[in-house]
Amino acid sequence: MERASLAEAMDAHAQWVSVLIKYVAREGPRPAEEQLDERTCEIGRWIRGDGRRHGGIDDYHRLERVHTAFHVQAREIVALADCGATGEAFGRLRPEGAFARLSLDLILAFDDLEAALRRRTPPAVPWAGQQRTTLRRVMESAFDRLGVH
Repeated sequence: MERASLAEAMDAHAQWVSVLIKYVAREGPRPAEEQLDERTCEIGRWIRGDGRRHGGIDDYHRLERVHTAFHVQAREIVALADCGATGEAFGRLRPEGAFARLSLDLILAFDDLEAALRRRTPPAVPWAGQQRTTLRRVMESAFDRLGVH
């Protein structure tokens, strides 16, 4: 995996979470079907495209599984918001909820894949911890702005 591609994928993930939170809060448009489908979102295209070259690494397969589970949760949250069950949708987005855990698991899966690749081809990439912090800030900021705690 190109190190820049990994950083871009993590940025795309943080932005996607922000779009979802804004939709549930009725502050933004519904996520596009392309974003909701694990095969066609930016990360999914990488997993099924350039990422396949890492198919011999267990961490790649873990990333693929976690990414799919993440999208299942995201589609359920959007469906709840679509039918007006905003409270339940926000409940799923809370830090202790399944979606937040899967979101963090997705970041950790990227980190683990990056570490596996780094062991094969140095040098280290210094941004991995920054991505977790960025995602956490995006989610906390959205919840603070909406008064959800």
